[in-house]
Amino acid sequence: MRRFLALLLVAGLLLASTGAVAEQGKGRGRGGPFQPLGAFTLEQTSQSAVGEHVSFTYSEAGIDDFRAANRTLFDISVRDAEPERLRGPDRDRGAQAHGSQLRVRMPNFTFTAHDAPTAASKLQTDGLVVVAFEPGVVLAAENGERVRFSFGEITGVLRGDEVAISGRNVTADGEVLLVLDAPRGPFPHHRDLGRAIGKGHVGAETTISLAENDSIEESVVSYANVTMRTLKAERGNITVLIDGHGTEGRVIVLNVDGRILGAEGADKLQVLIDNETVRPASNLSDILDPDDDGFYPEYYIVYDVQAQAFQLIATLPHYSVHILSVTTPFVLPPPSVVIGILAGVALLVPSALLLFRRR
Repeated sequence: MRRFLALLLVAGLLLASTGAVAEQGKGRGRGGPFQPLGAFTLEQTSQSAVGEHVSFTYSEAGIDDFRAANRTLFDISVRDAEPERLRGPDRDRGAQAHGSQLRVRMPNFTFTAHDAPTAASKLQTDGLVVVAFEPGVVLAAENGERVRFSFGEITGVLRGDEVAISGRNVTADGEVLLVLDAPRGPFPHHRDLGRAIGKGHVGAETTISLAENDSIEESVVSYANVTMRTLKAERGNITVLIDGHGTEGRVIVLNVDGRILGAEGADKLQVLIDNETVRPASNLSDILDPDDDGFYPEYYIVYDVQAQAFQLIATLPHYSVHILSVTTPFVLPPPSVVIGILAGVALLVPSALLLFRRR
């Protein structure tokens, strides 16, 4: 009899917990607060890649008819590269798509594109890169490392080494990064962030969303020689590993669906870098300039109440391997979970009394 009551008790708790989890998944909005990322479709015969936001064709000569924001923007070609210096094994050559990211490996260059509103794209080679913009572009050199471009309301930045403008062409030595100014969720300061990317201050950006089926969707874009990988994404805890080289790109951006963190404001979050508490930056300009406070790590959080979305911007002290964690220390379970727990307790108390009396 005692075993039967014990099994009944466990079953009651499991049913209560299961009902709570099922209830937690109801009422989710499709796509969350961030614009959904696309996914590339490859056509190997025509060597074309078509996504929701970005499309282009590719060959050993370069990238043609790069299209984003509903218009064709530019072609990219490579000069004076050494084809014998293969970028990866022969079997890796060609195009490979992984969700919203696509990588084209050719003997003389590697091209990476993201099917996202920012259309972040990077070409790497050991030769000279030539970006030929479409007619109607307005180009403005900001210094020897970046060029602002615009087609009416479409604006963006090109960054590279020793960039130079000749008519509608921009040349760079070895590598170029092109990024459009586009909203990153509901946050209004996307142009400030775009300028920081153009200056080389931002190393990587990730967007972590909650899908309709409660699965986690992630997208990482690298703007410098930086890699970022999510180690944990669960209720009340986002933890990422960041690895980089050099001195640029020490600003890291996390766009996070607030339903994952379960917090109701920026003051409810705790930010740790390498398991140590980080001090907050005074304002947005402060956090987007990684050198104004020396090499002290900082963070800045923007929270949109209506969209339930967070943007965390953190500055790393230097580059090696770092662990960045954003946690909600005291995340309360949803009401349905509380009801389930109370139901379990209500079943536990009489069962315990019955067992006690039978002794």
